[in-house]
Amino acid sequence: MKPDRILFPIDLAKCPLDVLPLLNNLAGRSDASVILLHVVHLNILAPDNRIYQEHCREARRLLERLAENYVNPLVDVRLRVRVGNPFDEIVREAREQQVQFILVPTFASSFWRRLLAPLARRVAERLAADARCPVFALRAKTPFNCEERWGSEKDVPDSVRRNSKRQSPLTSSLAVLQSN
Repeated sequence: MKPDRILFPIDLAKCPLDVLPLLNNLAGRSDASVILLHVVHLNILAPDNRIYQEHCREARRLLERLAENYVNPLVDVRLRVRVGNPFDEIVREAREQQVQFILVPTFASSFWRRLLAPLARRVAERLAADARCPVFALRAKTPFNCEERWGSEKDVPDSVRRNSKRQSPLTSSLAVLQSN
């Protein structure tokens, strides 16, 4: 079966950069589109929607930077940010987008996680049981905290933000072709 759509849910606090070459290879060989999904999950009840909107805007910015720097520019990438329980939102996104499979990055468990594992199933295990499509868990070795490494948008002055909008090589090529 040749996949048309691959869902790749990402926790931006521990992004699996070492798994992205496999995603690039898989999507590039099959001409599949990749959906990079981040789920904003707050453990508090926000007093208004502004907090969720700010988190979603920041997550979108980080997903854009991640796609620009680490996903092959020939791969069709769709960026999605949802709000809610990560498990529920991943399953909803997979159903709505009719993905052929889900690639879920996993990390080695800590001592406490292994100790408490019987009490709480991991998202990957729950997805494998409940999703309508195949779920592949990929072991990632080194988590990359996008926000910590790249900073928050509010930390960047407006003048720098305006000047740092660079075009992708494809966009630059198209601009050159249109000007001729």
